[in-house]
Amino acid sequence: MKRMLFPLLAVLFISLLFGCARTHPDNAAAPVTNGFTCQASIHYHELELQGQLSRQTDGKLLMAFTAPKSLTGITLGWDGNHMTMELGGMGVAVPTEKVPQGALIQRLLQVLCAPHTNGTVTDEGYVVTGEIDGQPYTFVCDPDTGLPRSLSLPEEELEAVFSQASLLTK
Repeated sequence: MKRMLFPLLAVLFISLLFGCARTHPDNAAAPVTNGFTCQASIHYHELELQGQLSRQTDGKLLMAFTAPKSLTGITLGWDGNHMTMELGGMGVAVPTEKVPQGALIQRLLQVLCAPHTNGTVTDEGYVVTGEIDGQPYTFVCDPDTGLPRSLSLPEEELEAVFSQASLLTK
């Protein structure tokens, strides 16, 4: 009887270990916050925005708008210190003092630059919470790839959903 009990307990322990492994954050891929591109659907205050969001390997964040129609073709760039705006192949540097505090692209980059060390695997994905400038945020990544899925900054009325995310290739 004792001989049969040990293998049975060993199988049970291994089954529990592998069955529960997916729910532990240590098994989730680290959030990818640099070197990716995705489609972004963003609700920011009263605006509904869409476009291609790219976080380049040099740290610069680009947002190429596809909606609303009034912004189609405009690409904003922000590296944490300098903003650029491009339209039709022409670029303009925006002086730092002219960038409003809490600008959309600024907030997106702040969340991507924040440390994402503690998270929880849920049905949504790998969920990380934190604060930027005293405001709470929730950042959700794919637990297998680490690529972004969504971002919420409720006090800024910012909700973003990311799709078709992929790593940038050099």
